[in-house]
Amino acid sequence: MQRRSVLKLGSLGLMSGFFTNSLIGANTKNLIGFEQIAISTDDDFKVAKGYSAKVLVKWSDPIFSHAKKFDESKNIDDDYVKNANFVFGDDADGQKYFAINGSKEGLLVTNNEYVNPELMFNHNGKNMSANDIKYQQNSLGITILNIKRDGSNFYKYKIDS
Repeated sequence: MQRRSVLKLGSLGLMSGFFTNSLIGANTKNLIGFEQIAISTDDDFKVAKGYSAKVLVKWSDPIFSHAKKFDESKNIDDDYVKNANFVFGDDADGQKYFAINGSKEGLLVTNNEYVNPELMFNHNGKNMSANDIKYQQNSLGITILNIKRDGSNFYKYKIDS
């Protein structure tokens, strides 16, 4: 048996042991201080018992005071294309927090990696116009928000920061 084969088999064995234990309930122990959340396929936001969560920012929320409110009709004209530069982008997947004053205030840098045309447009991403393409492009990139804890210990972002 070659060395690479032994390494591959060893790695496979370790991974299968880990996943098998996870699937058969070994993770039901209270390992990190909170009760686990049951596996679910529904579309509800779930938080461990004793904890709470609140949305900080979502797609199309204004990050500048001159940004226009989200247009539920999703009519993408030139103004709407420009407005995508002044609202929170789509599909935030990577984030990094840079503290300014300890943990009470900082910069949240978010990668808006890709878009979901089937949600962005009334036509579900079919028959894309030039404005639709520009709108998608302006919904991508990096968003930097100045965030600060409020009196209820949740963070809020500062408009125009």
